[in-house]
Amino acid sequence: MHCSFCQGNLLKYGILEKIISRKDKTFSDDEIKNVKTWRNLQKVNISESDGFPNIRCPICNTRMVMVFHSMLTGIIIDRCLNKNCRAVWCDGEELEKIQILVEDTEKNKK
Repeated sequence: MHCSFCQGNLLKYGILEKIISRKDKTFSDDEIKNVKTWRNLQKVNISESDGFPNIRCPICNTRMVMVFHSMLTGIIIDRCLNKNCRAVWCDGEELEKIQILVEDTEKNKK
């Protein structure tokens, strides 16, 4: 599910990992550099990251919580607490940032 207003994406469990592993999109050197610079400037405390109240999962209506995608990316996403759902909400551009940072790390390991 995609929100045309905020450009965010709701992903069912496992879809985020599939998107990252497919590498369907190619990113320019400038895009990679900009995202890495953005990540290095982030000093985020999840509890202070925004003033928005907790949201409910659009799939199952369970509360969603803010979590780091990973320590590698440092990107905060919203994850559904329902163990049978576990959907993920990525705000606009977060999906691309995650993909850039994961792919860049994999590329540099080789």
